[in-house]
Amino acid sequence: MLNSGIRQRRSNGTSKKTYLKELASDGVRAVPTAVIEQDSPRQLETVLRDNGWTEAVLKPAIAGTAYLTSRVSLESATRDQPQLNEIITHSDALVQPFIPEIKTAGEWSLIFIGGQFSHSIIKHVSDDFRVQSEFGGTVILKPAPKRFIDEASRIIDDIRHDTHYARVDGVVVDGEFTLMELELIEPELFFRQCPSATEHFADLVIDALER
Repeated sequence: MLNSGIRQRRSNGTSKKTYLKELASDGVRAVPTAVIEQDSPRQLETVLRDNGWTEAVLKPAIAGTAYLTSRVSLESATRDQPQLNEIITHSDALVQPFIPEIKTAGEWSLIFIGGQFSHSIIKHVSDDFRVQSEFGGTVILKPAPKRFIDEASRIIDDIRHDTHYARVDGVVVDGEFTLMELELIEPELFFRQCPSATEHFADLVIDALER
C-alpha cells in the first residue's frame, strides 16, 4: 500500500503531530511546538508564559481539518482553558506560537510524488486564521521558489525512508521556509489545482499494486 511501508524512526508516526518536535531536534526549521500530554495536564497560561508566547494556536496532537483548533492568548488563557481540557480527554495537545505570516503571506503546500517534487500551492485565509476552505480559505496553484523546494526535500530526506507521496506544509518566516506539517497520510494533494499530476500519481498507484 502507498506509504504503508514507512516505518519512521519516530515511533509516533506522522498522524501524531508531536513529530514536529522530533524533526526540530534534528535541525529542521519548524514552528516551535509545546506538547501537553494527556497524563500530564498543564494550565494553558503556564505553557504560554513558560514559552514567552502572547498569542498561540491550540490543537489536538492527532486531528485533521483544523478540528478543535483555536487561537488563544495569554490574556484569554483562563477562558481558553476549557478548550484544552476538552482536547486532552482524547489526545495530547499542542500549543504553537501564532505565526502572523499565515494571515499576510499565506501557507505553502509542496507536493512530492515518487520522491520528486510535483507541484505547489499557496493557501490564503479569509477573516479566520485557519486556511481550510471550511473557514473561507482559498487555494492557488503557484510555483514555489527553488530554495523552498530544496528545504522541503531536505525535510523529506530527514525521515530516512522512501515515500510514495508527501505534502510539506510551511510558512515563510524571516525569509525562511518554516515547517508547519509533514503529511505522509494526507488525502488532499491538490490535484484539482494541478490535473497533470493526477496521471503521474495514478501510474505510481498502479505500480505499487502490481508489486
